[in-house]
Amino acid sequence: MDPGYSIDMAKSRSGRIIRSCRPGKWKVEFAPERVPKQQHWLVPRIVIATEQSATLKDARGHWRTVAKGIGGDGGVIGVYDLAHFQDGTVVPAGQKPLVDSWADDPAKLWYSMNCHAVRGKLASVVVHGAVVHWDGGLDVAVREIRREIVGVKLSVSGWPDNI
Repeated sequence: MDPGYSIDMAKSRSGRIIRSCRPGKWKVEFAPERVPKQQHWLVPRIVIATEQSATLKDARGHWRTVAKGIGGDGGVIGVYDLAHFQDGTVVPAGQKPLVDSWADDPAKLWYSMNCHAVRGKLASVVVHGAVVHWDGGLDVAVREIRREIVGVKLSVSGWPDNI
């Protein structure tokens, strides 16, 4: 979801809350790709987060789409542990706020951390999540093993013709 908005916004267009995720360590993989009609434009085509002990080949079925076109207007979208979404306690000491007046707001410092993480990059791992520099929509899909989500995939909506 867009880290600049509240969790309540996940109920609207800016995000999706995924319940029943397997606890544990998760890993993140990014797959950048060039837009076919505009080869100079590299985009974060797919981001996949998986619980480390899960083997996706053992996961039941295929990726199941749970949301289409999530995103906001801030140019950043991410996959986060809900327990630490906008959690100022995970922000590294010395984090610079995007706006000086945000210096004492833990949620705004957390957002600033996400924005700084993708400055000059397509995607980055952050504490308890991953963030993508993308201002268009992303589709969300999940993989399950025994009713636990073990994989979350973000992919560019409308690829490649409608971006």
